[in-house]
Amino acid sequence: MKLLSKIQHPKLLSCLFVGLIGIGGIVNAPNFISSFSSSLKENKTDIQWAFSRVNAKYAENFVSKQGYIDLNGALANLIGQKVLNDVIKLSNGHLTMVVDKLDMEPYVENITDFKKYLDEKEIPLLYIQAPHKLPTDMDENLPKDIITYPNRNADELLLGLNQNNISTLDLREKMKEDKIDYNEAFYKTDHHWTFETGFWAHTKILEQINEILDVDVVNKEAIDINNYHLTTYEDAFIGSRGNRVGSSFTEPDDITTILPKFETNLILEIPSQNIKREGEFKDTLIFDKTTSDVEIDLNLDAQTHSYSYYLGGDNEYLKITNAQAPINKRIFLIKDSFNIPMTPFLAMHYKEVHTYDMRDGNGGSINKMLQKLEEVNPDMLLIMYFPGSLREETLTFLN
Repeated sequence: MKLLSKIQHPKLLSCLFVGLIGIGGIVNAPNFISSFSSSLKENKTDIQWAFSRVNAKYAENFVSKQGYIDLNGALANLIGQKVLNDVIKLSNGHLTMVVDKLDMEPYVENITDFKKYLDEKEIPLLYIQAPHKLPTDMDENLPKDIITYPNRNADELLLGLNQNNISTLDLREKMKEDKIDYNEAFYKTDHHWTFETGFWAHTKILEQINEILDVDVVNKEAIDINNYHLTTYEDAFIGSRGNRVGSSFTEPDDITTILPKFETNLILEIPSQNIKREGEFKDTLIFDKTTSDVEIDLNLDAQTHSYSYYLGGDNEYLKITNAQAPINKRIFLIKDSFNIPMTPFLAMHYKEVHTYDMRDGNGGSINKMLQKLEEVNPDMLLIMYFPGSLREETLTFLN
């Protein structure tokens, strides 16, 4: 909405917003009637339930919904509002959301029990803590009245795991050691780290895995960023946080892809989608308009699914086989979406990398994960989450 950039007076913008809301109400009146009728058909005897369903259906089919989101974001931006639709705008321009305080003790106990289960199978366990885009919960970029707990939750979890002699890798500490700038390590409009940070993370994870497995071999080509083609697409990505508040409240991110210059020979299998790909890195692990039916086109502005460029995004389970891997080991990774731009590069080193997503939205479950674990019988199991993923469904591994 380029018009918004020309409107500078708050009262004028407010009047415009109210006027457009009124017009939107009229335009969407048929949508409301249709939504209520549809909801009532689903449950003819419970009108209260039907009303409760109207809001979701109405919002889903709202005409010009994105335009109203952008207008609302422009108004919030103009008056200096720092919180919109549960999204917080930091003073450095990055967007984030509040993470509630959690009691991590039950999860420490469950992971400890899971380790005992793995010990019986002689499968070593490594818990990896991915970072939050806030380096501390009291970060100076936060509005003063905002309280959030991502790092404190992660600290409590790591403390409990270390006390129970469970191997951990805290990538937040590695970022400090390598003096990585948090402002550059994450997308402004999203909670995820950048593709470049995901690449960096794989080198640290590789070191820790090999130390535990007592392996001193790596694919030297694969850990050197100079052996990759890096291509930057400007304004190509607007992440989940930016999508909630509109492009007028924030600006799209540039996105840089990383593709090997060296020869690769891979197999990607995603059973839930009946996908089996064989060949070079780009032909197997990349999902864009040139390699698949997905709509990702990084040449277009503000794409919402650009983060799914690697591996097609989140899947319940996938397997990458590397015919040229120098390390004949099977790695099983329990993960969230932070692993999407990290896993392809980790797969450059190991014969097999299997990933499993415990989150309900991706079809995962404890029993299905344990069954897959039995089938794979890996040489090592990793658990890796960013602090916003710490909750019961992701940290419960045994019934």
